[in-house]
Amino acid sequence: FYKTVYTSTSEDEDDQPLLNLRKSVDTKPGTSHDLLVDKIHPLLIKNGTHLLVKVLSERKIEYTYLGVAKSGVDEDGDVRVMFYKSVDDTGKLFKLIETDVSDVMYENLLQIIPPPKIIKRGKRVFHEYDQPIEFFEK
Repeated sequence: FYKTVYTSTSEDEDDQPLLNLRKSVDTKPGTSHDLLVDKIHPLLIKNGTHLLVKVLSERKIEYTYLGVAKSGVDEDGDVRVMFYKSVDDTGKLFKLIETDVSDVMYENLLQIIPPPKIIKRGKRVFHEYDQPIEFFEK
């Protein structure tokens, strides 16, 4: 019984060269919070940084909104973001909705966008981008 339990009929792992036992490990550079997203480093996010943000609805629909950071990445990995609303179908003209502010998990930041030009039309203020922004909002 002892022999059956404690011995192996196949080649013992202890007898194999270490090279054969080495497993490939997926390593990625990261921060202490492991918060590295493709092309966005946490130190690049600060007040005034324009971002594309992934927002998941209650029905699990994934939307992409344009926003501006109102804080850097905090110790919990969140960023306070104020969102824009598209004004036309070009994807270039947006209006900042000052009441639409939310804390967003760093993992949901998709891309940093160059800052827009500010356009004033009477009392209204719009933000115009040189290139169309790829967004998907409700």
